[in-house]
Amino acid sequence: MGRYRKTGKILKMALSGILAGILAFCVSFPVSAEGTSAEAELTVSHIRAEGGNTVDITLSVSEVSDLGAMEYQLVYDAGKLTCNSVKVGPFDGVTSLNQENGRISFAAASSNKLSYQQDAVLMTVNFTVSPTVAEGEKVEIYLENTKLYHSGGEKMSLSLENGYIEISKNGNTPQTDGGYLTGIVPGSTVSQVNTKLGQNALWTDAQGKTLSNHDTVKTGDLVSFGGKSYQAVIYGDSNGDGVVSSLDVVKVRNHILGRSALSGAYGKAADCNKDGKINSSDVVKIRNHILGRAEIVQ
Repeated sequence: MGRYRKTGKILKMALSGILAGILAFCVSFPVSAEGTSAEAELTVSHIRAEGGNTVDITLSVSEVSDLGAMEYQLVYDAGKLTCNSVKVGPFDGVTSLNQENGRISFAAASSNKLSYQQDAVLMTVNFTVSPTVAEGEKVEIYLENTKLYHSGGEKMSLSLENGYIEISKNGNTPQTDGGYLTGIVPGSTVSQVNTKLGQNALWTDAQGKTLSNHDTVKTGDLVSFGGKSYQAVIYGDSNGDGVVSSLDVVKVRNHILGRSALSGAYGKAADCNKDGKINSSDVVKIRNHILGRAEIVQ
């Protein structure tokens, strides 16, 4: 743990001086009632993993400009996760990083106006999942004591999305959800999904064409087994091509802007965070999936 501590006297003095200056400025010049701070969205990734696996969890921030200082703590269950390493994203200024049992604390301040574009990664933590964690359990990783400031000292209003590692010994398992079949890994073939279902299910695409065992399953495909039929839903695959790509970002954005509405299986697939709404949070999730920062949980 000692390698994560930067407790030199010069570092402490510099960091405290800059933070104190920013906070003093904020007290002298309070923000108006209307507020001028742009909201920042911080997201902790969530993925599926088997017990015993080693995985990366990231903390990212949405597009933010004029950032002067930040502080936050990333908290996890040290009985279920072992922290192997911590990598902090680029920050042009003075930083302080400290790791204790189940808590990673970070603070930074800069005299410059910093900007992060397109969901920049602030921190990447490498964990090993305990092999004793039960299948189906979600091990939470969450933020505490989180504050971001503009270079002028104004405190930013924040939207925080905490993360987790969901333990799955056999990967995603297809499951029925009303008239839909979810839990399908993007890029899966008919044969692979049937094997996980334990069924010799019959598949047709959205146009009614019968699919072979080697065909890729897509959002909108129809699957029949046990005397019932379901539409396949792959979260993130809002255009129905079986993969999650920038084309899906375009589809979801067009829906949000009212240019082209998504409905049925495609609308459900676009709701990547499963909150019953299609909005910018779903766009962020698709982007993070494409960039390999956070897998969309199916």
